[in-house]
Amino acid sequence: MSKYLFLLVLSFLPTSTHAQTQQLTITLPGGAPLQLIWIDPGRFEMGALPPDPDDENPPPRALDQLPDHRAIINEGFWLGQFELTQAQWISVMDTRPWQALPSAQTDPNHPAVFISWDDAQHFVSRLNQAAGDSLYRLPTEAEWEYACRAGSETRWSYGDRQTILVDYAWYERNAWDAEERYAHLVGSRTPNPWGLHDMHGNAEEWVQDWYGAGYYEDAPERDPQGPNRGVEHVLRGGSYADRAEKTQSSYRNKARAGFVSGRFGMRILARAALPTDVEQQSWGKIKKEER
Repeated sequence: MSKYLFLLVLSFLPTSTHAQTQQLTITLPGGAPLQLIWIDPGRFEMGALPPDPDDENPPPRALDQLPDHRAIINEGFWLGQFELTQAQWISVMDTRPWQALPSAQTDPNHPAVFISWDDAQHFVSRLNQAAGDSLYRLPTEAEWEYACRAGSETRWSYGDRQTILVDYAWYERNAWDAEERYAHLVGSRTPNPWGLHDMHGNAEEWVQDWYGAGYYEDAPERDPQGPNRGVEHVLRGGSYADRAEKTQSSYRNKARAGFVSGRFGMRILARAALPTDVEQQSWGKIKKEER
């Protein structure tokens, strides 16, 4: 039996593209809730897509986002509805890596930042140890972009209009240039069509993969996992300090596994077995609701 009881509450939320989106709430070790959104399996075009032929001045496409290519996600998964918060980090790790550091607001509902890729792995290990199973991890780069795009084939999940990016993202224009140089309250911008918040901007998010500048040239179509080795790991989504183009769905950044920054955070993935194969003795009570 697991040392901790996880309370799972399964509900259904309306979104702009799906009649119902499944949401799962888990009580973490320490008592903080973690909200997850179900992501169905599917296929999508990954990387920087060709510009709209009607665009007379299209932005250049970064070389490490080329070529655009088909990727297939064979298994559905649960993904954090929000970036991991300070309250959730403290609940599991009982540390505050952002405390008294610049570029961070100490607030339970702001993203947990100053977290390295190694730190993210320690967090995941704690969750899996508590669960008694390997249920949790960081998303792969392909899973992250698939969830970020949410069925879109545009620069951002909502479309191509940079003028309305302020409604969906904390980035240079409405954060850094406004002298608010820190990751902001999670969920305070409009979510993407699948109900995920802050996939564009706010805090950059570590993913599982090693970084490879030319990886897309030979990436497998089914469930790409990134290079087998490397020097740096991938971050996705852009941050409050970044220009608009660095918050696009295809944007890739990289850093060494031990590097920390007030711009770097994380988002948790739970594999599909989590809600369906749960045992009451180990996981607590499951409650289903429709709203």
